[in-house]
Amino acid sequence: MEKDQQRLNLEGLVRKLRSVTLAVQLLPFVYGFLFVLAMVAYLVLPEWISVICDHLFYVSLVVIIYNLILSRTLKLCAWHRAACLVPLLPELVSVADQTIIDLSEQAAVINIWTIITMTFILLISAYKVFFSNGRR
Repeated sequence: MEKDQQRLNLEGLVRKLRSVTLAVQLLPFVYGFLFVLAMVAYLVLPEWISVICDHLFYVSLVVIIYNLILSRTLKLCAWHRAACLVPLLPELVSVADQTIIDLSEQAAVINIWTIITMTFILLISAYKVFFSNGRR
């Protein structure tokens, strides 16, 4: 009877671990694609929608590091970690704009290239993580 109880407890733990792993694996991709849509909204929609997008989609470096730690802890592939890093790209552009060079004249073009780069990285990463047998 005690062994049956232990087996049930172990099965419950395995189900929880699978759920956590699935959530950690999927969320960077879902968030990344929503983030790309938000960046498109910055370019074409009114300012008040941009403010809402800022509140919904800003990702701090702390959250990015947290996602990378979870990815490594669950032994997910390098492509998953690449998807975790996607929100860092616009932050790098913003830091460069504020500290290194004024990008105000080229901001729209830089934003479009940032969106294209983020989309490309997410699509390649999603393919490698979910559809390719050669995960690394």
